[in-house]
Amino acid sequence: MSRFSLIIKKFFLHFLVFSTSVAGTILVFYPGCITGDSMWQWQQGNSGHLNDFHPPMMSFIWNSLNRLPLKTIPEFSNMFVFTTVIYWFAVALISRYFSNCRKKFLSCFIVLGFFPPAFGIVSQINKDSFCATMLYLTFALALASRHYGYRKSISLLLSLLSLITLLVSIGLRHNAVFAAFPISFIGVYGLIDSIPHPKIKDYFNRSSRRIIASIFIFSLLVFSILTFNKQVVESHRYPEQIVTLYDVVGISVRSKHNYLPSFYETGQNETSMENLKTLYGFSVSSIWWYEGGIKLRFLENQLQRDELRNSWYQAVKSEFPSYIYHRTSAFSNLMLHNIDYNQPFQCMKGTGDASSSIPILYDYLKSTFIFQGWFYMASIILFLIAIASYQELFSWELILLGASGLMYGCAYFFLAVDPHLRYLYWVVFVFSVMGLRVIPFVFEKLSLKIFRPKLEG
Repeated sequence: MSRFSLIIKKFFLHFLVFSTSVAGTILVFYPGCITGDSMWQWQQGNSGHLNDFHPPMMSFIWNSLNRLPLKTIPEFSNMFVFTTVIYWFAVALISRYFSNCRKKFLSCFIVLGFFPPAFGIVSQINKDSFCATMLYLTFALALASRHYGYRKSISLLLSLLSLITLLVSIGLRHNAVFAAFPISFIGVYGLIDSIPHPKIKDYFNRSSRRIIASIFIFSLLVFSILTFNKQVVESHRYPEQIVTLYDVVGISVRSKHNYLPSFYETGQNETSMENLKTLYGFSVSSIWWYEGGIKLRFLENQLQRDELRNSWYQAVKSEFPSYIYHRTSAFSNLMLHNIDYNQPFQCMKGTGDASSSIPILYDYLKSTFIFQGWFYMASIILFLIAIASYQELFSWELILLGASGLMYGCAYFFLAVDPHLRYLYWVVFVFSVMGLRVIPFVFEKLSLKIFRPKLEG
């Protein structure tokens, strides 16, 4: 058989596995699980009138998908199909990187792609799922650029694509920069290594110059997203008040001293300590929408938003122990994920605004540690220790990936406003990739220690 025939056969087999997985995922989850917030983003994409309550990138991409001649029913499910294709493409690239034969590729592909929490994430039509999947693709493209390093043109193309998908990822969540920063080093390093010009390669032989280049390009990407948001957003909703108001209410309740600005009071005792104690709980949503108490209004006035920010500064400065206590509580609620309050995925039994059903398997798994944030954070730390300890495991790409997951997860100590697993989707993906490399290695080491003495005896 000729070399060309072997390449065609190999491509066909990979494409068959990929397309079967995409079709199977669509069959299981179609039309995807959409929430009220995501439907609002879809409507903004349809109308073309964008605000900044949610980052406008997802609505912008949705608008582009809606313009395609191929339509889905319901129309919003085009985002689910798009996310599914991206997910399995990333899985295929990562599996190819970690395997050197067909059987190992299939094993990696199945284990990585069908890991239940990661697989379930694909069903969710929201910015959290889409952002995590785009970061997943970014890492996969950056890895692939390293794999095809001997083919400079392919490596260069993959590196550039990884930076483009990283740009999109940064635009999908306000806090995605924490996850994107370490990943950017892989993409930029791959870009530098794939440049054929010898003088440029010689210039970047020094690690310090590569680091500076990576930071510069990452800063350029962030600046591009800020410029993009400024250009496409028509009205401002000041989303940062979600965190600041939750903090001010939490500090006020815990310190028993009211730090809320006076304009929240309209004569209905909204700012009374009794009402604040009723509003304050697991989620910031109870302050505005759900459960009991007299709700506080959402600010759409910049002067009032600035006054709330000043109140936040004053509250944190005056009651720092209460702030730390409040933040620790919010972060631990996120890491422990109270399923009595929030299900791991939308469309599961007991959740609202369901548009399709999640397989019953997830009802049996939802109470287990695989839907607990602490498990993934602790595992990533252990994986990093293992990678640093064993030369056979060492990979700076995996170290940067682990750093990305930890930075993203730990940032929620200051940002968590709801104990929902969706905030940690990227951390789940990081665990699945690192675990694919580390867990088999550790089991092999343990089995050798256990069984080798018996065989020698």
